[in-house]
Amino acid sequence: MCLSRLVAGVHHPSDVAAGALLGAATAVAGRRLLTGGDGPS
Repeated sequence: MCLSRLVAGVHHPSDVAAGALLGAATAVAGRRLLTGGDGPS
């Protein structure tokens, strides 16, 4: 999906990178919140 947005000229590469970083950070925070820790030990 992000590649098609770049090719179409809708977003700049920095927009896509920032979105990916924000999504990854949200996923990590959600996992920690739901599991109560850093993951499996």
